[in-house]
Amino acid sequence: PVPGLGPAPAAGPLGSAGRRGRRMQRSLGWIHVALGCYAMTGWLQPLVMDAIRLSSLEASSSLPPPEPQLEALGVHDGDDWVSYGPVASGSGSHSAHPLPSMLPMLCNAVGMASVGLLTGISESSRSRVGQPCVSRVTQGTALQSLLRLAAVDFISGGLVVLGQLHVPSSLFVVLYASCTIWTAVIAQVWLKQRLSLARWCAIAAIALGLCGDALTAEIGTPQNGSRAGVLLVLAGAFLHSYTICLAERTIRLLPTVSSIEACSFMGAIEASILAFYEITHVLLDAPMPFPPSNVLVLYPLLTFFQAVHAASFFYILGNFGSVTTGVLKGLQMVVVFLASDVLFCSADESDCVTASKFACVVLVVLGLLTYSWADPQRRGVTSAGDGSDVSASSATVMMAKASIETEKRGHSSGTSSWEHVSERCHGSDERGCGEVSGRTARGGGVLGGGGGELEL
Repeated sequence: PVPGLGPAPAAGPLGSAGRRGRRMQRSLGWIHVALGCYAMTGWLQPLVMDAIRLSSLEASSSLPPPEPQLEALGVHDGDDWVSYGPVASGSGSHSAHPLPSMLPMLCNAVGMASVGLLTGISESSRSRVGQPCVSRVTQGTALQSLLRLAAVDFISGGLVVLGQLHVPSSLFVVLYASCTIWTAVIAQVWLKQRLSLARWCAIAAIALGLCGDALTAEIGTPQNGSRAGVLLVLAGAFLHSYTICLAERTIRLLPTVSSIEACSFMGAIEASILAFYEITHVLLDAPMPFPPSNVLVLYPLLTFFQAVHAASFFYILGNFGSVTTGVLKGLQMVVVFLASDVLFCSADESDCVTASKFACVVLVVLGLLTYSWADPQRRGVTSAGDGSDVSASSATVMMAKASIETEKRGHSSGTSSWEHVSERCHGSDERGCGEVSGRTARGGGVLGGGGGELEL
């Protein structure tokens, strides 16, 4: 007995079972906390981006209007995310040219780079294969593959962020749901996958909702967005879906590099490029200041939400199926759609809810739920390319999904589950091994399988 604490707990099998049960309860509790953080930050990210867009419009209203040549390029009064740098004109005088400010994308990249810190890349990760994390990531083959993937993700993120800053959040979440359509096209044309009739019906419903929402949106003005913004979001969503295929192949070819390490490395590369661009081409040359509310409040919030969103995804990885993810994505669309009406309708009429917009959103949500429910295997975290991450850093989630698929491949290739777990958990603590063994025992299929899942 322990003085002041009563008798010691009973030893033996019953005591061990009790301890395991308590650990499982604590783990389940943290999983639900992570799920809540994942859903909440996914709802808040597009709303913060809308706040950045509208605060930029308000802060720049007192500035002189852009010159005629800027109007011809699509730059309107109030486009604060476009900075004006001096260039020499033909007559020797100086005019201005538009320079896009990529601060929102920089926030996403910083959050992506910090995933490793929030999910515990430390000595346990270093000892897993006997050499430091940096050494594994910067090997010749690994470095080339990760740089190639980072380039595609960089272009995808840039297109999405530029488009998101030109369309309201209520329209953005609907447009970004086109990832499901693009994934189906890639699976059908490139990967020769066959989709079920239910999924084709779901894709048709999503396409109709997207077209209806884009047609009913009153775009064309800086407050209501632009047609170029719609096209940018759709192009970024397509590259987002393509990134899934490339990420899965990259992770499969790099067995010594974990998805978290690769994600953090890619985020660091993208953040370095964006930071250099912001300092040398935007912040120092731009006569138009950024609103203090953006710099001091909104951009740090965006960075924090992105980091928590990605880290919580890694924590819940393998514990929820595609149906749960589809429900979360549908809820995200509804929450953002209604919240944008409550928060921003008075400042931007394009965020106001109308009957036609509501009908289009309902159609898209029903299509998303049907697409998820039609998954014949109902396992893994989500279907490839579901676009559940509204943030621009798509590889943050996609490489995590590819990692779980790699585990499934290792299990099905003849390697026993316990050997696979032992290899992955070498040098790790008991809790990490338990998480990996649980995923391995369940098969953890994410990108493989039939019914239109991406399988390279």
